[in-house]
Amino acid sequence: VGFVGNVVALAVFLVTKKAPNELAEFALYCSGISRILADWSIAVTAYSSRAWPAFVILLDIALVCRLPARTIRTLLAMMVTWLTLTTLESAFRFGLFDAAILPTQ
Repeated sequence: VGFVGNVVALAVFLVTKKAPNELAEFALYCSGISRILADWSIAVTAYSSRAWPAFVILLDIALVCRLPARTIRTLLAMMVTWLTLTTLESAFRFGLFDAAILPTQ
């Protein structure tokens, strides 16, 4: 899933000829969304490891590349929102994990 996000970011960069920093921001957003989707599918199957810790690497990349603060804030907001939703789902079972299970028929 993360690979697909990076391919989308590269394709957009090649088509639009944006600046490298804008590509890095877009790639981080795509990678963040793909990490959420990967973690969602992992959480449904109850594996012991999760994909959300990869957000720390995304934040490190944003800091090392000296991307704008809005990018870092957006990545943090994505991570905190996802962790809040998964915690609420485990406590109240409102159907977030059930929505990720594909029907068998």
